[in-house]
Amino acid sequence: MDLTEAYNRTSARDGERRWALLVELFAEVGEDTEVRPPLRVDYGVHTSVGSRTFVNFGLVALDAAAISVGDDVQIGCNVQVLTPTHPLAAGARRDRW
Repeated sequence: MDLTEAYNRTSARDGERRWALLVELFAEVGEDTEVRPPLRVDYGVHTSVGSRTFVNFGLVALDAAAISVGDDVQIGCNVQVLTPTHPLAAGARRDRW
């Protein structure tokens, strides 16, 4: 959460700091990749992003399981990539399973 918060506070002019935070946050980040804040992740360490990928504002990547974005991908604004799920049966939800 601290890394995501720090990333979201970076200036557009501070590309080196953004890159360093992405490398620390994600399992892998390919060269010439841009991720525009704000960014939200569960863990970050389960997310890999390929080379020459562009992610526009507002990505939500809930990476309870692995998320892999390939090379040369373009992701639009406010996209959500969600790996966790919640119980569908009402009883299990009531029991907070």
